[in-house]
Amino acid sequence: MDATAQKRVAREFYNGFQPRFSFSNAWTCAWEDLAEFPVSPVSVASNDRASLVEDDIWLLAEIWLPINWRSTADRTVDFTKAVPAGWGKADAESLKRRIKRLALLDGFLTLRISSQTSNPPTPATWANKTRSLIGAVRHSLEILRPDNKVSSCPDGPTLFAGLSPEKFRELQTACPSWNNVCISRLNGLLAGGFIDDWPAPDVERIKHQKRENSKADQPFTDTTFTEIVRAALWLCEIQHDVLQAYLDLRDIGRIPKGGKRRVATPTYRRECVRNWSSSALREGTPFPYKVSLSGPQRRTTKYSAWPLDTVRGLRDLVWCCQIANAVIILASTGMRVGELTALPASALGQVGGRIYINGSTFKDTDAIQGQARQWPLPRLACRAVEGQIALAHALGDGGALWVSFIGDKNSSGIPDLGHGLVNFGKRVGLHGGRSLHDLDGTLSPHRFRYTIARLIALSLTNASQVLFDVLGHDDVEVTLGYAHRDPELLEEINKVRREVKAIRVQEAFRDVEGNGGGAAALLRRIKSEMLARSGKDELDTDDIGEAGEILGEAELVKHGVLCTAQPLERGACSSSLGLRDFASCTSACVHHLEFAAKRQDRKLALEQILSQIGRAEDGSRVFLQGQVLANLHAFPGLIDEYASDPRLSTAFRDCDRRTWDALPSDLRQRLNSLLEYER
Repeated sequence: MDATAQKRVAREFYNGFQPRFSFSNAWTCAWEDLAEFPVSPVSVASNDRASLVEDDIWLLAEIWLPINWRSTADRTVDFTKAVPAGWGKADAESLKRRIKRLALLDGFLTLRISSQTSNPPTPATWANKTRSLIGAVRHSLEILRPDNKVSSCPDGPTLFAGLSPEKFRELQTACPSWNNVCISRLNGLLAGGFIDDWPAPDVERIKHQKRENSKADQPFTDTTFTEIVRAALWLCEIQHDVLQAYLDLRDIGRIPKGGKRRVATPTYRRECVRNWSSSALREGTPFPYKVSLSGPQRRTTKYSAWPLDTVRGLRDLVWCCQIANAVIILASTGMRVGELTALPASALGQVGGRIYINGSTFKDTDAIQGQARQWPLPRLACRAVEGQIALAHALGDGGALWVSFIGDKNSSGIPDLGHGLVNFGKRVGLHGGRSLHDLDGTLSPHRFRYTIARLIALSLTNASQVLFDVLGHDDVEVTLGYAHRDPELLEEINKVRREVKAIRVQEAFRDVEGNGGGAAALLRRIKSEMLARSGKDELDTDDIGEAGEILGEAELVKHGVLCTAQPLERGACSSSLGLRDFASCTSACVHHLEFAAKRQDRKLALEQILSQIGRAEDGSRVFLQGQVLANLHAFPGLIDEYASDPRLSTAFRDCDRRTWDALPSDLRQRLNSLLEYER
């Protein structure tokens, strides 16, 4: 669920109370006016009772929070944690009331801060901010001891207004989370006259420096990315055997003679683990990577060969296999970690012979269940998903794709794949001693997204369109931001684009007479005019450069197919100026160019269609007739090779000739002549 949806479901709950309560005077009103307001439909005491303002602990409803933020800790706000040690009951109660007033103002008021509107936060953010506020209050009262000042609030001591500038800066440094997330709203509350326990309306946040050597917003280096993917592929390959070993051995609770003695049973279990083998995992089978797993006496041991020593170690290795599957999916799709976590066990699908993974995206949508979308999968990623489905079927509840293991789940039972990836990078390493984490920093989920963005940008001239489709952004500027984050990277991308463009232009003019598609005649005319002007027999390097400038921003649609349309030209795939739907690219478009090498592919396709069309049913027959026309349209000369082939005339005997209107006139005449001759 995205931020808008989280707010909406919470507001629906609050709007059910009539008359609607106004919190604008929450700082000064009598406590009785606030005490019984329900801040959530559930409470710590009972799910049948709401959490009231007067409660010391607020518990937010699960449905109000994102799927990975539904643990009890994430949903709980405990005001008792603000009370310094040694305080009496009356003073503690008054303090908690004052903090609750601040929390209500932050959670329900829309403020004007400078020239911008500051809306109330989402429930998840509100809970997090209030916990940060509680921590800052505790530090302020217990360590810094602010002077008390006259206040319009009837409850509690002064929290912040009585701090000297030096002490206030010390508080900001000691409570970085509070400094980052709470100060701007507290400035707005003071400026709007809603509170008076704040130093000034323009308190500046301390800008904490980026952590030294942090690479959270950088792609992996090519070497590191290669090692990560290789390690993941290796674990995917052995997953079936590792999982089988764990299933075979995990339930051993007695020795063969039936005894369950604590001394004998673990010894027998370890013996079984060490003796287990398969065709892929035999004693002494080396591991290409070292893996840190639970060993004897629960000590972490680095294994570089089979076998392991304990069932717990087998369980750890199964967990590594699960994270390896996640790595392959991230490295193949660039999906966000929330999208990855939410994948169901029935995620794999097939459309038109192409394999996709079906899931949901939660960004920029109001739907609680997210917005459905698909990611195309290469074969290696498909095998990883299939392996994860088998793992989930063996160890999970059948509905979710990911299995919860001890140490990487919250109380909601949903695996924390983000932390799992970080731990995976520390557990798996090279034989030289360095872990994957040591190669290029933390294996955070979003670094995979940056990396795939970079690789695509360097590999394709139409990178922006590919990123727009694959990475799932609604705004192409966000997509381009991945590639444009680093000026040096941007220059590298542009250099590659220039080089690739020159190669493609050279290929397009190398065998210009053999090219197909609507733009083939344009290229032949360009080459003829340039040769006539220069008096040459062939185009040289300078001529190729000039021809490239004439073609402008030609983009590769797919292998061997070039779109010569300029940014503000319409084409058959253009619904509006400048927008291209390359999936709708057709050989009938005047901007469509097929390299001469594609002619053989077209001929093979035509041969296959003609072999099927004779026995096709009516609906399929019309479709196949269209495919024959499309192949002939790209390379009209192919009709010469099939003029005497009876399959071609048979294919078009019942064809509606109005479908020929888009064909070049000479090709229409040839087809008409062919059919007339057959009659």
